[in-house]
Amino acid sequence: MWGDNNRGFNRSDIWAFKVRVQFYNFEDPEWVVLRRILERKIGDLEIVFIRVGVEFLKDLSTLKRLKGKKRVVILESAYERFPLRKVGLWGRLKYIVLDLIFKEKADLYFVGSDGSGGDVLAEKFKVNYSILPPSRFILSRGNKVFAREKLNVPLNGIYVGYAGYPTEEFGFDLLGKIYLLSGKTFKLLLYPFGGRDKFINFAKNFKEGVFVVDSFEDFLSAIDIAMFPYRFGGNSSLTITLLSLGIPIVSFVGHSADMVIKNGWNGFLVDNFDVKTLAEKLRVLSTNPILMDNLAQNCKGFPGGFITVEENANFIIQEVSLL
Repeated sequence: MWGDNNRGFNRSDIWAFKVRVQFYNFEDPEWVVLRRILERKIGDLEIVFIRVGVEFLKDLSTLKRLKGKKRVVILESAYERFPLRKVGLWGRLKYIVLDLIFKEKADLYFVGSDGSGGDVLAEKFKVNYSILPPSRFILSRGNKVFAREKLNVPLNGIYVGYAGYPTEEFGFDLLGKIYLLSGKTFKLLLYPFGGRDKFINFAKNFKEGVFVVDSFEDFLSAIDIAMFPYRFGGNSSLTITLLSLGIPIVSFVGHSADMVIKNGWNGFLVDNFDVKTLAEKLRVLSTNPILMDNLAQNCKGFPGGFITVEENANFIIQEVSLL
């Protein structure tokens, strides 16, 4: 029973009062789960977590605004390994902002173990950092047929998935060329991170062979293979998500793909800009169900293994407790 001194409050009020930890950019499903675990375990600490994802400038602004508080930065990917610094305005701007994020000297940086270069930048700017092991995606793959029914796409055939957005370095011309050079031996399923209308207009050029969807969960369940035709870098966290679900990947080497994709074992790596070979690898994999199944099984044996979200949270708590 609560005593008189607590009259007017309930347990949820007091819990809400105790929670001082703050989170920024934790809206994606797996990050929401991680946030809830961290809130439950260290909710009464005065600390802020800033996840650095796609919008580097927005994340930098948040980091600067919170100066004076104990700040922990989680970087999904960095782009140090592949020389984007000299490639176009987009590449230079990304690097400038990424440098500034490290120059802010947060109390602790978590960088990925995907080889994308976060540790290189952390060493360069002499900040306190820890390498975060890859975690298994929180969702499992659903029934393939049911997912395709929900997405309103043909039920039969092999589907290759592409999740991304057009940039200065990656255009729809590249995506269309790959699909044509492959001989259209598969259906192409697109999940746009931005520019959805552009994707829809692109898909209209191929009638019943290319489809745009708006459910990431069903997208993951519906595809058999994924491709990463990024000319300059890629999305390391998404690569690991796909592999953890048993989806083989055909990719350009990019900035770190060779750290998570083992050529011929859980996917295929192709030299950057070699569109013809990437299309050929997609054709071979999509027409060889035994090879496709073998690579899918190997995906789950990712070197070093995948940790759960709970283990991820415990690792973060352990490192934060040392601050």
